[in-house]
Amino acid sequence: MSHIPDKTALVCGYPILEIRRLLKAASGRGILVWELASIMQITDSQARFLARRLEIEGYLKKGEFYARDYLIYENTPKGFRLSVASAMPQIKRETADRMVMALLGRMKMLPRMNYSFTVGEAWVYGSYTTDAERISDIDVAFRLRPKFAERTRQIKYEHERVAVEMQRHHFRTIVEKISFPVWEVFKFLRQRNPYLHFQKFEGTEEIDDFMKVRRIFPRPF
Repeated sequence: MSHIPDKTALVCGYPILEIRRLLKAASGRGILVWELASIMQITDSQARFLARRLEIEGYLKKGEFYARDYLIYENTPKGFRLSVASAMPQIKRETADRMVMALLGRMKMLPRMNYSFTVGEAWVYGSYTTDAERISDIDVAFRLRPKFAERTRQIKYEHERVAVEMQRHHFRTIVEKISFPVWEVFKFLRQRNPYLHFQKFEGTEEIDDFMKVRRIFPRPF
């Protein structure tokens, strides 16, 4: 995990912390231009221009086309690194170790809970895998496992979880609605700890381009 040394720096003409917030929103599922406009509080035309600038600078790339040919932008490895870069005060390694142990405990609890997914595997990467005595934050990549092996049953259960949430909360976008079953798992695992940064991956080959990784769950023998 990298640390942001100058919080007043600009990226493509915008404050680096605002761009980091934008890239964090794009992590995992990508981002539509109008969502970019909403996050940055700019017009749609300004958002399209910013997306192109971020693409030229190597932070975003064009992703798959979504409903009605709306283009989704996704993070590049460079964009991912900035999205998880820390602006928080660094913590001692022993403090980080306690946070990881508590996180492992929550992972073990998931199979007994009502969420749509459990953790199949988890890896740490970034500054936590180094010998540094002080840690910027803790980056964790997950391969999630569906609660049910049968796909039809799993999809039905995810829809039920979304329906329950819709009674309490209005989803702003269809993407937010679709991603909710994963988001609520991450919310439980994070427990509002600002030093935990999560990413959903299918395997470490997707992280290898970023930095060194180490599996923490299941614990290696």
